[in-house]
Amino acid sequence: MLACDQLQGSLVAANHIQSILAKKDEILEHYSANKNAHCKRARLSQLKNVDEAMYEWYQKARSKNIPVTGPMLQEKAKRATEELGDAAFKASNGWLDRFKKRYNITSKVIVAKQEALAKTL
Repeated sequence: MLACDQLQGSLVAANHIQSILAKKDEILEHYSANKNAHCKRARLSQLKNVDEAMYEWYQKARSKNIPVTGPMLQEKAKRATEELGDAAFKASNGWLDRFKKRYNITSKVIVAKQEALAKTL
């Protein structure tokens, strides 16, 4: 633990450092799971199992160099929730934005060789 005299010249309050150290394991877990590190508060999804399934599908698709678009994610999420029996879920643009923010997903242009893309399709 840091001594108070070491913190006197610091711009960070001692209680803030203590709260960070208390949440150390949770912070490291979020970091290792590629969650967004810039969020001040971790807002959990109400459909955690759908989010986890979608992120797993996203990772598999990206590992095969398949470009994944927002509408693809939305359609896959709709299918997943229908299989789980939740017909009220709508994979809206708001849901998509929050999902991408939770899992630190950004949309970038992917340049692939035409041969490699033909093999994956």
